[in-house]
Amino acid sequence: MHQKGGKRTKSRTIIFRKSVIGFLVKKQMKLPRYELIAAVSLMVFEFISERPKGQIPKLIKFSETTLKGFYNLAFGDKDLEIGNIDDNVVSNNGDSEKVLATVVSAVFAFTDFNKDV
Repeated sequence: MHQKGGKRTKSRTIIFRKSVIGFLVKKQMKLPRYELIAAVSLMVFEFISERPKGQIPKLIKFSETTLKGFYNLAFGDKDLEIGNIDDNVVSNNGDSEKVLATVVSAVFAFTDFNKDV
């Protein structure tokens, strides 16, 4: 659940496997990436970083700015207590290339789905 305009709303999710993300992206990246779970609007993505320090949930959120057609991308570890991004944590899980490739996949999926961006 998340809050929108002071009201709590449930967000539906769709699981996108790597093959579906590749289809959405149109340009298949050659780097390994994690499986994304996305809200139907493709404004919020989640994935799990899996390395020696364990599984670390990550969030990617797109939000509109005051400039038409411009969006902010927020990214970081998911705070499991509040369900939001904790951008003060440095997890250093040893998989930064795979994490960044996953974020790029989310950017491609977001822009492919939101043609006005």
